[in-house]
Amino acid sequence: MKEKLTRVQVLAELENNRDFSGKDLSNLDLQNLDFSEADMHNANLTGALLCCSNLNRVNLTGSVIEKANLKNAFFSRANLFNADLRESNLSKTNLGGANLENANLSGAILVDAYLSGANLKSALLEKADLTRARCSLANMESADLSMACLVSVDFGGAKLQSANFSLADMSKCKLYKAKAIGANFKQANLTNANLF
Repeated sequence: MKEKLTRVQVLAELENNRDFSGKDLSNLDLQNLDFSEADMHNANLTGALLCCSNLNRVNLTGSVIEKANLKNAFFSRANLFNADLRESNLSKTNLGGANLENANLSGAILVDAYLSGANLKSALLEKADLTRARCSLANMESADLSMACLVSVDFGGAKLQSANFSLADMSKCKLYKAKAIGANFKQANLTNANLF
């Protein structure tokens, strides 16, 4: 069982070693805090409120961040390998250059999120809402975006090989210079999409 921390304990640890690995920070109000470069691997952040917080270059490998509110947070170059972000709100979140390989983002809200240069290889984004997200130059090889809302998403120059877009709404999305060999677009809505 993970050690459950209070907000006061979190603030104290931010002044010391910044080590939250394996700790339970679930359902805490952690808005507007600076966690940059902290070690949070295998932490439990389920239901946490992290709006506008700085998580740049944080190690969140294997962390559970399910149903958390991460709106307007900063995850630039953060390591979220194998993290569980199901049904989390990542609207307007900066995930530029972040590692989200094998991450579970099913049902997550990523409206207006910045994912340019992010690694989403083999990530699960089934039924996620990425409306107007910027995914240019992202690696989304073998990612599952089935039934996702991808309206007006910018996939310019992205690696989409073997990705699954079946039943996704890709209307008005930009796919110029994207590499999509082997991708599955079965029954995807590509109305007014920019393919060149």
